[in-house]
Amino acid sequence: MPPSPSKCAPSASDLRHLGGKVRELRFVLDGSSVRITYWLAPQRRIVLLTVFRKTRQREEAEIDRARQAQKVCEADHGPAEHGYDRGKEDTR
Repeated sequence: MPPSPSKCAPSASDLRHLGGKVRELRFVLDGSSVRITYWLAPQRRIVLLTVFRKTRQREEAEIDRARQAQKVCEADHGPAEHGYDRGKEDTR
């Protein structure tokens, strides 16, 4: 039986602001803590920056890498040319 939709949605404890414009989604996958970094770009866009498995030794380096990726993305890339618009679909 699939989990209820309320258990599939991230809670506030699953989201973390990393400073500046970079944020992080935290979750467990196959027993490992995984992080996806992203930033909220203009025009209601979410830009995924990096994905990594969390370890105590690597976390700060990965956060620095995400911050650098965000700066490069914002400075070197123009607005999105294509967007994904999720239509209303049956999600039973």
